[in-house]
Amino acid sequence: MFNSDYTEYSPFKLQGVPVPREDWYWPKLVVEEEEGEEEEDKVVKEEEEEDKVEEEDELTSLDKLHILTSYLRGVHFYCIWCGTAYNDEEDLCSNCPGDTAADHDD
Repeated sequence: MFNSDYTEYSPFKLQGVPVPREDWYWPKLVVEEEEGEEEEDKVVKEEEEEDKVEEEDELTSLDKLHILTSYLRGVHFYCIWCGTAYNDEEDLCSNCPGDTAADHDD
């Protein structure tokens, strides 16, 4: 899954993708708290973060890999198994053996 994380973070960010579709697509960044932030706001933000972590925990690594692979193929015509960005969906379907590692074992 590291390769797909790296792929999503690096080249596609350079292509102008401002934020990931899912929080777990990209590595987490350490964000410093704004000065003057009220204690009540900090508690709300912490609770929101805990909810996001719980949602992420519900997905297995295999689930995340499938979601991310589907996203890269559907939106960017990129196959993490081939390591290739195709021109369009037709190019992807014609030249890529499939959307799983097993499809690329030959």
